[in-house]
Amino acid sequence: MKKIVAIDFDGTLADSFRLINKAILEVCSEYDIKAEEKDLNKYWGPTEDGIFTMMLGPEKGAKAFARYLEIYEKYHDEYLFITPGITKILDRLKKEGKTIVYLTGRSKETSEISLNKLGIISYFDRYYYGSPKGVNKEKNLTKLCRDYSLEPKDVIYIGDSVADVISCRKAKVDILSVTFNHTNTFERLNSINPGNVCETVDELEKKLFDVVNN
Repeated sequence: MKKIVAIDFDGTLADSFRLINKAILEVCSEYDIKAEEKDLNKYWGPTEDGIFTMMLGPEKGAKAFARYLEIYEKYHDEYLFITPGITKILDRLKKEGKTIVYLTGRSKETSEISLNKLGIISYFDRYYYGSPKGVNKEKNLTKLCRDYSLEPKDVIYIGDSVADVISCRKAKVDILSVTFNHTNTFERLNSINPGNVCETVDELEKKLFDVVNN
């Protein structure tokens, strides 16, 4: 039985990458940085402000991030969509008295914009955000356990990437991987997290509640 369900945002709670990529590339064009969508992969890990610091340095990076937030909010409703059916799982977790934690690699600023706009911010008991210095999910999962005075075995994480699996393994936290917003990632995820990859929200619901309640 799990006492806490921690959930990722990008690719899990929402299909968000179209908006992120559009906003980053629009800022890049304003700063005369030549970049295409495929070029952004090398920057993933830090929060968005960390990405712009890598690109432009601290001073220009801060200004670029402020501009990014404007663009992100402007195009939010057009480009970012909640995963269909995911609120059914959130509702059921709440109804059954489970603690739900938001744990992401993105910034606090864009998290708050999206969680408010999607109307799901109130589902979560605590919020753990990314770091401008790089991937910090292992650290945040460990902090989560400490904050709630729990063992890693009491927590399950839901995420969509290989990096999520690696972070959970290091933190000794179980993970259910999802591919419903990235259908081409199943084989990669299943090779390192076999039997724990969900291709649909219905499959996630079944696997999650089997784990949560047993």
